[in-house]
Amino acid sequence: MSQRFLEQAREELQRGDRLQASEKTWGAAAHAVKAVAEQRGWNHYHHAHLFAAAAHFAKEFEHPELHRWMSVAQSMHTNFYENIRGADEILQAIDDIEQFVRQLEDVRSSPPRPFTIEDSDDRARIRTLTGPRFEIGAYSPAGFSQNGPPTATNEDAEVK
Repeated sequence: MSQRFLEQAREELQRGDRLQASEKTWGAAAHAVKAVAEQRGWNHYHHAHLFAAAAHFAKEFEHPELHRWMSVAQSMHTNFYENIRGADEILQAIDDIEQFVRQLEDVRSSPPRPFTIEDSDDRARIRTLTGPRFEIGAYSPAGFSQNGPPTATNEDAEVK
């Protein structure tokens, strides 16, 4: 779906429809994040879930660009409503989101990496994605994936 949206974004931009190109770019990013979140059993029904997932992938895979690219995608979603970005900016965003989608395909084909909740930001992000009340120090050998091996709970959390 993401690849199709990226192709459509380029076509719309060539036709001069910056708004549709912007929204297709956002859609490509959103669908890529949703695919990995779905695979992991995470919440992915609101913008906040998508941003939390992208932030988590950036930290889990030590790839900060993933978080930045999600912001680029959001700027395209905003542009759909505000029409403030020029064609050059939209083209750059499409290029960025192509990289984002490729990286998320790698994330999707990789097993979740072990993860320990180190601070309140980590805790809030994991709670947004999984729902349970994990605490700082909770550890998951499957990166808090609800579809992987059992994850830590408050009762059996390993402390780092």
